[in-house]
Amino acid sequence: WGIWAAVTGALAGGAAADYVFYPPIHSFEIDDPQNLADLAVFLIVAFVTSDHADRRKRDAETLRRGKREIESLFAFSRRLAACFTMADLIAATGSYLSETIDRRAYLVSEKDIDRDSAASDAIPEPIRRQAAAMMASGELGARAIADAHTGDTWLIRIVPAITAGYAAIIN
Repeated sequence: WGIWAAVTGALAGGAAADYVFYPPIHSFEIDDPQNLADLAVFLIVAFVTSDHADRRKRDAETLRRGKREIESLFAFSRRLAACFTMADLIAATGSYLSETIDRRAYLVSEKDIDRDSAASDAIPEPIRRQAAAMMASGELGARAIADAHTGDTWLIRIVPAITAGYAAIIN
């Protein structure tokens, strides 16, 4: 629970030991300097243990994130291996992007952005128009756009490709 919980525990443990075990019993007075050294050791052990536990907790979380990322990449590689057309590849990439950033994400080609397609149906018309304008102008930067009807914020990023430009549109 962190350093403050460790220090509080050490102080409470030291006070309890002083009150119950060290003479004079049932008093918080400390007659022997050795007892002060014992209380100092309580604090040092609390600091060291707390720091060590915190580092192990961070390491465990880093390992969990790495494991999830590797599992996600493995699933993505399996989907890529099953791709036979450009549409399959775009669908797999869009799905992976959605899973990775935990937001709805669409990859839409230049030719599909203006007409109704499965991905384009889920994207509001003003967002599609903005993505089409960005593609037409060759703008490679990212742009955030608020949808007035839903209050959602959409991020549009043009991804240059060899055969055609694609827009990564993320809600």
